[in-house]
Amino acid sequence: MSEQPKKAWRDVSPETAVIINRKKNWYCRYADTCQFEKFDQVALPDCTYEYQSDGELLTQSGFTYRWGSTKEFADFFQKAFQTLQTIHMVGPGDFEQISDDEVRATFTVIYHSALAKGVGESYGVTGTGGGHYYEVWKRKDNDWFMADLRMNRIYEG
Repeated sequence: MSEQPKKAWRDVSPETAVIINRKKNWYCRYADTCQFEKFDQVALPDCTYEYQSDGELLTQSGFTYRWGSTKEFADFFQKAFQTLQTIHMVGPGDFEQISDDEVRATFTVIYHSALAKGVGESYGVTGTGGGHYYEVWKRKDNDWFMADLRMNRIYEG
């Protein structure tokens, strides 16, 4: 019997996978319900965020979709989502344990957004789309927090 090649990473524990999956669902729910003040339960203060479209940094109307902190990210979307109804759906994560305190995670995402009831103009993005979140999660005080997020949109309708 031949030996299996060694993996360059370790599988994450079931407990770690459950925590990160749960927090990714919180991320979606908090965004969809404009509870951005709760993002400190999901992400580190210095978490970086970047949105791409087909691998290129997303820029619309002169705005680059990149933020250097959770506060910058939350402040932007708190305002943008006030005129929208949104729903984000993520698949189960695919995880790689990089070190005892670091995990890489990939999630599929589909999102829908439309004008909120009674709103006649959108200052945000409306439509539907999908892609993947590529993230780094770090352990802090026996809990896991997102440290880096890159969303690559591969579908837009």
